[in-house]
Amino acid sequence: MRQVVVSRASLWLATMDGPYDQMPMPGMDPLHGQRFLVRKRDGRLDEFNEARIYLAMESAFKAVAGLGRDECLPDGAAAAVKHCAELVVSRVLSRAVKGEELEVESIQDAVEAQLMVAGHVEAARRYILYREERRQARALREGRLAPIAQPELPAPEKADANLYQRLSNFSLSINEGQYLKLLAPEMLDYDLDKLALHLRPERDELISRGGRQKLREAYFMKDGARVVEELQYFWMRIAMGLALNEGDEADARALEFYEVLSTLHFLPSEAILRGAGASRPELAMGSAASSVESIRQARSASGAACPWFELWHSAVLDSLRAPQNEEKLNKRFWIPDLFLRRVEEQDRWTLFDAAETSDLQELRGTAFEERYLHYEQMARKGKMQFFLMVEARALWGDIMESIREGGGAVIGFRDTVNLGGVPRAASDAGHGVSGAIHLPAFLTGEVGRPLDLWRLRASVSAGVRMLDNALELSLYPSPDKREAALADRVIGLGMHGFKEALERLRIDEATPEATEFSDRCAEALAWCAVLASAELASERGPCVGFAESKWSEGLMPPDTFAEAERGRFLDRSSLMDWDVARQAVLRTGMRHTSVTACVAAQAAEILIPPRPIHGTVNPARWIETAARRQKWIDMDQPFSFPIADATSEELGSWYLQAWRQGLKIVSAVSRTTKTDKRDTDFEALAK
Repeated sequence: MRQVVVSRASLWLATMDGPYDQMPMPGMDPLHGQRFLVRKRDGRLDEFNEARIYLAMESAFKAVAGLGRDECLPDGAAAAVKHCAELVVSRVLSRAVKGEELEVESIQDAVEAQLMVAGHVEAARRYILYREERRQARALREGRLAPIAQPELPAPEKADANLYQRLSNFSLSINEGQYLKLLAPEMLDYDLDKLALHLRPERDELISRGGRQKLREAYFMKDGARVVEELQYFWMRIAMGLALNEGDEADARALEFYEVLSTLHFLPSEAILRGAGASRPELAMGSAASSVESIRQARSASGAACPWFELWHSAVLDSLRAPQNEEKLNKRFWIPDLFLRRVEEQDRWTLFDAAETSDLQELRGTAFEERYLHYEQMARKGKMQFFLMVEARALWGDIMESIREGGGAVIGFRDTVNLGGVPRAASDAGHGVSGAIHLPAFLTGEVGRPLDLWRLRASVSAGVRMLDNALELSLYPSPDKREAALADRVIGLGMHGFKEALERLRIDEATPEATEFSDRCAEALAWCAVLASAELASERGPCVGFAESKWSEGLMPPDTFAEAERGRFLDRSSLMDWDVARQAVLRTGMRHTSVTACVAAQAAEILIPPRPIHGTVNPARWIETAARRQKWIDMDQPFSFPIADATSEELGSWYLQAWRQGLKIVSAVSRTTKTDKRDTDFEALAK
């Protein structure tokens, strides 16, 4: 038995009725010499041993971290175990001092309650499941059948004065939602009273008044103009909606999800906030610009006001010569590597008629280049009806001038999309789900260790599970769409609040330190997401698309950096132990072909407004920061910088830098565009 680590001072404080701000003096411990007994399940009495509480909690935390019995917890987790154990021992012994008989079950209930109240929901879940396994093992030893019962999650020990009203109102809200046919009938299968015990009204204050009002208007259940739920009811309802496929663990998972959602550690997409638990849950949306195919579809559906111009298409010249107007703000250019290399080499570029070269639209990479060079050879031989040769650098300059004069545009580097840094499957699923962790929630305040990796991993694990459930629970336009979505199981976990995190850490966003922090945060998020997906695969099985992905070859993001020419100027350093993730994936597979994205859901901006862009930062620094983050991201990163008073030459150099460093979709916007107006509006919601 290891030495007891629980502080005797905390036990002494448990017996005091006065202030807790004084430490006990030596020799004055009122519990010294007292002997407390615990009644076992068979009626025997055993001496109370506080070390057992610590060891039980330690085992639960190790189970979450995937550590063996003889392995040590990280310092942060060990400190959390010690703190929780002290509080449980204090609570248990305070009862004993007052004459209450100690029982094994009540002590274990106190352990569960403390883990939940402290926010260690995954550790609480592991402890609850452990208790149930032990219960069934005892039943088998005793020769009796043990029905599989849903483990009871603990309720907080002290209920507030409005407990009855809270229980009644929450149950009424869910029942009314189902009566109005807003919610699925299965939502009534939950133990609503038990879930209501865990509602935390004080967490309303985590969101500004304006943010709460926007949530109320956009997402709360309504009967006409009448709102039928409150903010914490809303979070619990979303959690319940995302746990409907959890079977006997539905209540436990709903509580786990609620803890992560209501503390704003994880925020799902707008579609999930609108549809979780609904009678018709459309939770998975079409993928946004994550591949050549999806961008082609966006182009064809965009209409005249938002066209994608191919750089080999003669129509690109007409677009550059068109009069400046409001529509020019939405112009998009789809640029291949071959053209940009010719810009660097000051070579010539050939424009063609789409009627003769329509297959170029569907090609990329080596296939595009071979076909394009073939058409150039045909043109030189006089076998093309139309072609026009221009200086590549001059055409590039015209594009930059069009962007500068028109107020902004989007450039997509077509050969960089889905190449390098992402070991996803070759296919592109049409539907996916997304969400974001709120980065400032995971800051430690410690020098040299800015991120609490333990809490991040727990929240990412819960977030990935929620998104996986959302894919399963969502309605799809057709059975084929559902089959495709569940074959690849595309999820996009992003991060929100980067600028706020920099402010809290007192890091200037114009410095290399900010770039390094961006890199490390994105890597930690990707590492946690890969492990979470592998853990789900061990429980539910890998997705169908795993077999055709680079994940199945044991390739992690750091392994794929060298595959693409883009990114050759990019820092490729890594801090996480990717061999741990690699072995987990090779052992269990991946539940998802894609796990990370870079952009948070729009709902996150309503709750936690983005910080405004500071004009003092050189766009080259922004590009470097975004590129360092991009190398860990499965999905494409739409990155933008303000053009302000930039010259065409400066714009050209920034876009080329973005291409060289592996960015995929980049835009430059004027400070007078509606995009920046949005940031100003959201700033008014900040607390």
